[in-house]
Amino acid sequence: MNSLRASNIPLVGSRIAALRALVSEIPPAIAAQAIGYTAQCAERHAQVSGAT
Repeated sequence: MNSLRASNIPLVGSRIAALRALVSEIPPAIAAQAIGYTAQCAERHAQVSGAT
């Protein structure tokens, strides 16, 4: 994480982008369970990313 900060890479934006990419590849409920998010949160990100 420190190397990402040192490179001026936005951590929150990167995490959200990775989550949206994941829920576009696999069902949001499975992604949520695998990474510790709620199913509702994963579903919202899937909707925003256009996956559903």
